[in-house]
Amino acid sequence: MKFGNVLLAVGLLFIVIGFSLLVRFNTSNLPLSKTFIDASSPLWPKSIKIKSVSLKAEVARGGYKDQKWILDSDRALFLSTSYKLGEGGNTILYAHNTDKLFGNLKKTSIGDTIVLNDSNGKTYSFDIYSKEYIRANQMDKIATNLKDTITLFTCDGWFDEKRLVVKAKKSTKETTRLGLLRKL
Repeated sequence: MKFGNVLLAVGLLFIVIGFSLLVRFNTSNLPLSKTFIDASSPLWPKSIKIKSVSLKAEVARGGYKDQKWILDSDRALFLSTSYKLGEGGNTILYAHNTDKLFGNLKKTSIGDTIVLNDSNGKTYSFDIYSKEYIRANQMDKIATNLKDTITLFTCDGWFDEKRLVVKAKKSTKETTRLGLLRKL
C-alpha cells in the first residue's frame, strides 16, 4: 500500500508541474503589433485609480519580450504595443494579482469608474462595461475594436490558470460634464 501512495504522490506532482508549464507557455497568444512606444511620451498612463475598490497604483511601461512578460511587483504595467491614451484605441494595462496592485480588480462592478493620469497630469475617466474570466491561452480576448477603451487584466485561479479581464470605455459622465461646462 505504501508503494501505491508514492506512485499517487509522484503522479500528482507530474500533473501539477505539467499544468503550470501549460499555463506558462499558453499566455503568449496576445496579438502584439510591431509598434514600439517611446517611454517619454506623455500619453502613456502614469497612474491608475479605481476608487470603488480602493485600487491605486503607479504605472510603468511593460510588454512581452523574449517569450516572457515584463513584470513588476510594485507597479501596474502599460502594454507598450497597445494604444496610448487619447489615440482612440484600446489601452492595455496588466499587473500582478496582489493587494498592492490588481488584487481588488475582482471586486469591481459594471459601471465603476477607472481613472488614469498621464505624465502631463491629464485625467482620463473610463466606465467598466465588461468583466470576464478567460483561460490563460485566450489572450486574444483582451483585444477590442471599440474606440476609446482600456483593458485591464491579471492572473487568477489555482496556479494562475485564468485571467481576469476588465474592459472600460471612455466615461460618458466626463463627456456630459464637459458639455455642461461649455454651455456655461
